[in-house]
Amino acid sequence: MRRRNTLILVVTLVAAVVVLVFDVALLRAGADPRAALVPVVIVVLALLQPLLTRAVGRPRWLGGASAPSTDHAAGPVDLPRPVHLRWLAAAEGGRQAPPVGGRYEASARRPDDPPEVRLRVELRFAGADRTAAELRVLSADATRPAPLEVEAGDRLLITEGTRVVADCVIAAVPRA
Repeated sequence: MRRRNTLILVVTLVAAVVVLVFDVALLRAGADPRAALVPVVIVVLALLQPLLTRAVGRPRWLGGASAPSTDHAAGPVDLPRPVHLRWLAAAEGGRQAPPVGGRYEASARRPDDPPEVRLRVELRFAGADRTAAELRVLSADATRPAPLEVEAGDRLLITEGTRVVADCVIAAVPRA
C-alpha cells in the first residue's frame, strides 16, 4: 500500500507541475490572473487532501469513528479483534480445508445482514491453529450505513463471495 501511496503522490506532483507550467503560459499570453488561480487552488487542495483526511478521520461509511484514526489507504481501518472461528465443512457448503498461511482475506457480514452487505476483512493466524485469529476490517461496503460496532460474543459470517465458509465469534473488543 505504501508503494501505491507513493505513486499517487508522484502523479499528483507531476500534475501540479503541469498545471503551474500551463498557468505561466496563460499569464504570458495575457490571460486574466484570476483564471490562472483556479487550477492552482485545485492542485493545492489535492496535495493537502491526505493531510486533511488524516486530521478529520476516515468517513463513517468506511467504518470510521468521530476520532482520528489510521489512514485507511495505508492499511486496515480498525483495531485487531481476537476471534474464535468454526470452519464449515465442505458438506455444509464451506471450504474443503481451512486456509493455509498466516494471513487470509475474505468478506464478512453479520448473520442478519443481507448477503450483498459485506466487509472486507483480514484474519491473521498466530500458528497452525485455524480456530483462533485476529480480525481486522480492511474496508467496508458503501451500503453499510454505520461502522462495524461489535461486542465480545457478537457473531460474523466469513464468506467467499456469497458462500459462508466460517462462523466467527468476537472474543474481545480492543479499546482505542
